[in-house]
Amino acid sequence: MVSMKFARRAKKLSQALIGGTAAYYGAFALGATNTPSLQGYTGSLNVPSAFTEAQGIASLQYSDAFITAQDARHNHSVIANFGVLPWLELGGRIAWDYVHRDCYDRTGCGVRDMSGNLKLRIPWIPEDWFSLAIGAQDLGGAASYFEAKYLVASKQFQYGRIDLGAGKSDLPDRYLDGAFGSLELQPWEWLGVIAEYDAHDTNFGLRLSLPESAQRWGIQSSLKVLAHSDGEFISDKRFFTISIGIPLGQSRDHYPKSQPKSAYHSRADASVAKKPINGGIVTSNKLPTPASGKNTTQPVASEPLRQTHSPTNQATTIAPLDKIASRLEAAKFENIKVGEKGDALYVALENNIYNRNEIDAIGVALKLITENTALQHQKTHLLLLNQHIAVLEVVVKPDNYREFLAASNTAPLYLEALFPESNVMRSIHWQAERSYASPLRPAITLSPSIVSAVATERNLFDYSASLQTDVTLGLWPGALMAATYNTPIDQSDEFERYLPDHNRAGSFYADRQRSGFNEYELQQTIKVTSSLYTAFHAGIYLHDYKGFFNQTAWQSPEGSHMISARVGKFNLKESNRGELYEQNEDMQEPSFNLVSYRYFASSYDVALEGTYGEFLEGDKGFRLDTKFWFGDTAISLEYKNTDAEFIGLRWTLPLTPRRDYLSPYGQIKGRENWNYGIQTRINEKTNDVHFGTAQIPSARHELERTYLNNDRLSPAYVKNHWQRLREAAQRYSK
Repeated sequence: MVSMKFARRAKKLSQALIGGTAAYYGAFALGATNTPSLQGYTGSLNVPSAFTEAQGIASLQYSDAFITAQDARHNHSVIANFGVLPWLELGGRIAWDYVHRDCYDRTGCGVRDMSGNLKLRIPWIPEDWFSLAIGAQDLGGAASYFEAKYLVASKQFQYGRIDLGAGKSDLPDRYLDGAFGSLELQPWEWLGVIAEYDAHDTNFGLRLSLPESAQRWGIQSSLKVLAHSDGEFISDKRFFTISIGIPLGQSRDHYPKSQPKSAYHSRADASVAKKPINGGIVTSNKLPTPASGKNTTQPVASEPLRQTHSPTNQATTIAPLDKIASRLEAAKFENIKVGEKGDALYVALENNIYNRNEIDAIGVALKLITENTALQHQKTHLLLLNQHIAVLEVVVKPDNYREFLAASNTAPLYLEALFPESNVMRSIHWQAERSYASPLRPAITLSPSIVSAVATERNLFDYSASLQTDVTLGLWPGALMAATYNTPIDQSDEFERYLPDHNRAGSFYADRQRSGFNEYELQQTIKVTSSLYTAFHAGIYLHDYKGFFNQTAWQSPEGSHMISARVGKFNLKESNRGELYEQNEDMQEPSFNLVSYRYFASSYDVALEGTYGEFLEGDKGFRLDTKFWFGDTAISLEYKNTDAEFIGLRWTLPLTPRRDYLSPYGQIKGRENWNYGIQTRINEKTNDVHFGTAQIPSARHELERTYLNNDRLSPAYVKNHWQRLREAAQRYSK
């Protein structure tokens, strides 16, 4: 019986592929495009391919296909897929029949489900051989409508693509439960013809894509239609999906390629570092000289300036230093100090204008400094400050940096980056000081805040939205005061106190956005050594709690490794104690003890972090977070295991321009790292909604954000984003 069933499936598979192959040889095509299937993963109609979504692309799609072994009907699915690595695709799916029906009512709500999926392409197989991938959809969860695991191989030809694989599902006799295969032909760039056997049915369809010449801002779009099927429940139906692909953000792939740190031994001088083929970084003390033997750029000073103790020569020395400070002040940098140490120029400054990513500030500042550097300065040291604390030191050679900015992409860059010692500011004789803004300049940050419940038994989407206004005032080195006021804007019914039509309270009333100060605190950060920080926080948090906590973090010399700990205690404010205990009899006054390890893979801009201990709500266990950066945008995959298991996706978006508004008396800006996430419970029979599981206590101005550029201020990060130094300098410093 099993062999006859397998034979029938093999026959259907061969018929679909043979029929498609006949069309293949008569087609003139450009190569099949890899686009989302009806089920969300990249592939054909129901069959996946072994290719993944392009790195740095977010694919958003709508599909009306709901297909099982016993049913095939039109419903609604919104699917998001993210190409987070060249060989890894992550995504999520929300499927529903009705938006507002309550599943507890007698009429029911039909299907309402949230699930996750992933696909991993084996990276070490040569591309000209074939591609091989493993994948899974509907990971864990209470109700599994789409669960399947599969292995698939694909081969891309000039005129199309062929996919062959096998899958296993807990939902038998449907797509991906057995052997499958597909063939997609592309007679024109905008048209694809698809034939597939999905392990249960033979399907034929079409793909329409927007030609590359018609795309704007890198946005791609496609439409797929399942036009015919021999399936019992699907033969009389036509399903479709429409998708758009959006670049997540500026990444290193947008810049010219480089070959950094090339080793070289010259016949003339073995100590000279070779100029990389297409630019890059060299770290030796000697650089290649131009073929003419002369500098290609003229320094500001025409001859070396000697440091003496005579008043005249001292004034001559200070004048160009003050000119550098003036140029930086005009560029709206703050707390500027310029001095000398031997033959090196030292400049310290604080950036509060390029808040999305401080590497932009480094690029702009180095351009302004090296344009005005005198000849006797062999090196330029830039000390980047945050709250008057030196957090990063970048070293360049002035002539080389000017050539790097002005020349073609083949100009090498001498660049060193390191964490400065805690006493570095006291070791330098500062001779010129300036600042664009007053010392007590307030900064106001505006950002939305959303609490939401997605695909629950009550509704498809419930929300409570507010506007958060954050006011920050720097006091002395490492110290600041901050307050965050929350203003509710709108919310759905389930966040209301009472629903008269249903004679009950809103299901999520306790988690609504509330009016008032959400947080106000006093913070003191101390830099203990070059890479060890400790920060003390005390104040009011989460509306109702007063308390304190400490965060201590250490980084390795390159910044690739970080070990941190958080310890604290919160107590309910007396004024709110009675009301809150009435809403929740189990409410506790939390104490938390957490230890974390983070590894940053600078080659991929990926941070992997594990946290263990007692979390904010008293739940004990661990969580794993993987954060994929694309320029200033990030996608995070979360796994939580405390009182229950959850997986989630989180988006981090900059809601402010690369260069913010700044005046001498104050600043108004958007939040540079606004985030929103969704999660679903796994490995349980039920899928109850939780808002605070494995919650890490934090403040708006913790170490990673205020001092470490959202955990991207490290020597490894700067060295791997040297292209952005040039791009920012050329864009913002004319």
